Amino acid sequence: MFLLFSFLVSADNEADSFMRRNEGTTKFSILSVQPSPVNGNGDQIQIQVNKNISSLVFCRFNNRDFRGKKLEDYLIQCDSPKLREKEVRLFVSEDRLKWTAPYILVIDPLPANKDGFIMLLIVLLVVVILLMSLKSIMFPKKKKAHKKKKKLHNKNVGNQAVHRNNYKPLPDQVL
Repeated sequence: MFLLFSFLVSADNEADSFMRRNEGTTKFSILSVQPSPVNGNGDQIQIQVNKNISSLVFCRFNNRDFRGKKLEDYLIQCDSPKLREKEVRLFVSEDRLKWTAPYILVIDPLPANKDGFIMLLIVLLVVVILLMSLKSIMFPKKKKAHKKKKKLHNKNVGNQAVHRNNYKPLPDQVL
């Protein structure tokens, strides 16, 4: 474990020393951008460059300039604007005169809306289920007599009336 950690630290130190040695000979350029792809709604991005930079930094997304800030010697943070394109050219400068070579950023078009849409559907589903359950509790269905039972009842009453009219007393029951 210690060997792995020491290897990682030495690799990081070698990269820093390489950047310092080649600072005057290489052109100012962008090495990497995090996160990748960049959120289309606007996001804070971190840009790693190959040159030690001053505290004042500018980022250009296509033709729009924004002020960035230095996090470390070779690390810049910029706020990206809302972007509709799928690819954007990113430039970095210290003085707004000399810009780096373009770095192509891949834009994820509005990923937050997908999550918001799914959450909206879930909330609507829960509300509909609650309303339906409250409706059944607040207004229970009234039980209605079935028509077949009513007809049978009326039929029985009618049959009893017929039997009473046809009733003939036995001779010993005559008054």
